[in-house]
Amino acid sequence: MLKLGHIAISKLNEPLKKPDTMKNLLLLLSIFALFSCQNEPQNGEEASSSSTAAEELPIRGNLFVRFIEDDKHLKAEAYFFQGNDDTDTRPKSFARGVKFLGSGMGERRVGDKYVKYQYENNMDWRQEGYFFTLTDDEGREHRFSFTEGVDHLQDFELPKTIYKDKTNYISFTPAHLPEGEQIAVLITDSNNKAATTKVKGPSEEGKITLTPEMLKNLSTGKAEAYLVHIQSKRIEEPPFSLSFTIEYYTPLKKTIIK
Repeated sequence: MLKLGHIAISKLNEPLKKPDTMKNLLLLLSIFALFSCQNEPQNGEEASSSSTAAEELPIRGNLFVRFIEDDKHLKAEAYFFQGNDDTDTRPKSFARGVKFLGSGMGERRVGDKYVKYQYENNMDWRQEGYFFTLTDDEGREHRFSFTEGVDHLQDFELPKTIYKDKTNYISFTPAHLPEGEQIAVLITDSNNKAATTKVKGPSEEGKITLTPEMLKNLSTGKAEAYLVHIQSKRIEEPPFSLSFTIEYYTPLKKTIIK
């Protein structure tokens, strides 16, 4: 292309004496026009490139399921954001909505901050797991599941008396706690003051330690406690990058703090 350019300039500086010279110049100008047409992006190509770039923007989000055993109450929520990073992102919604276990979720936009999809129902715990589904802007269906290893605590033993000046233990079954899972305890006294701690997997001990430091702000007298079994995993299915968390709340149990 550089050679052709030099030839063209030299030809333009020469007097047009011969018919062959004019033919050569016209030939060179035709070649330049051909290259120019090939290199210039067409409107359709620009739109296609822009559309492809938009499609490739990552979609991050959080999928959340909470199950409260005492009430058999389940709550599911989903949030999505699209953009390259935290400084260049926006709430993402889907024209056809989001479904949980095949049922439509309510949609609520909170200003420009986020769009929340929510579902609530009274039901039994699903041993087979949970899933969300949606249809993206291109009409493709996606299913995000948490079905492998989904289980919950069977029971836990709370001491009838918890002593603030001693180390106490809460045991739970099954004792096996896989990596990536957590079990938290929340103890609330008669004045609604709360204390919490947790144990992280992997662990085979099947117990939670309550230290005097943790218990020091609780009032003596009646109290109650429950455990929360937390399971989470990452889902990487471009353009989606999601966190999926399930929380199982055990029934309340009563104790005395001394």
